[in-house]
Amino acid sequence: MNIPADPIPLLRNRTLFIMGAGRSGTTILAKVIGSMRPVFYAFEPVLLRVMPYLLRKPNPELERAFLVTLFEDYFVPQLHGRRIDPDPNDWTYYGHYEFIEDLTWRAKAFRARVDSLGWALVEQPLWLIKHPDFQPFASIVARIFPTAHFIHIIRNGLRVVASAVGHSWYTDEFFDLFAVEWVTKNKVPWYVAKEDQKQWPGWNAETRAACAWRTVTQMGMDFCENNVWSLQLTYEDFCQQPEQWANRMALIYNVRQTILTKRHIQEITKWEPGEYEPVADKIVEPERSKFFALMEKLGYEKG
Repeated sequence: MNIPADPIPLLRNRTLFIMGAGRSGTTILAKVIGSMRPVFYAFEPVLLRVMPYLLRKPNPELERAFLVTLFEDYFVPQLHGRRIDPDPNDWTYYGHYEFIEDLTWRAKAFRARVDSLGWALVEQPLWLIKHPDFQPFASIVARIFPTAHFIHIIRNGLRVVASAVGHSWYTDEFFDLFAVEWVTKNKVPWYVAKEDQKQWPGWNAETRAACAWRTVTQMGMDFCENNVWSLQLTYEDFCQQPEQWANRMALIYNVRQTILTKRHIQEITKWEPGEYEPVADKIVEPERSKFFALMEKLGYEKG
């Protein structure tokens, strides 16, 4: 497969995946890093939901196609200042990450694809991809792209469960409407262990959310333990020390903070966590014991 102006060298050693259980802070973490320079950010690419199913068995041609498609469909348009979201109410709003002056300059300067790739070859931007519940796919990406970096963010499981249920997640309707690619024909996430898949249909949303948090969080921890390109942190620590973490990540990934980054950090320091409905008593056995065992391992209290 011959790709003119091969993008693979541009991705090598400069690609970062942010992962964590849904409602664990992946979005705000990516918002901070995505506002740095030079960083280009892909918010939850649909490609990541579909392609990993095809990559379980090594296939060099297919793996290369995955990387090229990720770059061409999500990052090249950004390089050219296209496909930007103008709605300030969206997480993908360009104003969270970009200055209009930069967008305007790139749109004028890069009249051809090769112009933008030449600029990227010199500037070596960081290509940032964020997707919740991505931990089951991390080992696949690490196999096909050994120099990819990863950040795994972990949040108190009870907070995650309460927030997920508060957003009406983990119902059968939720999987039909929003997460059909993630489940088996029985509407069970494919990454859930076989013994849990049997009980999943009869569980309430709280128990399902607890099982999902435990499963993907443990997968992320296991992956990070064996991957030298990974970084792990907790949502609580990040929210308490956003400036320190931003400084650390700027050094690790060789990027620089902007006025937007400072603004996001200020928003985090002013943010007041909301109150959640108690969910601990709604998590049923045998998931309850497994869930709280991991909570204890991570140092989180039961209440």
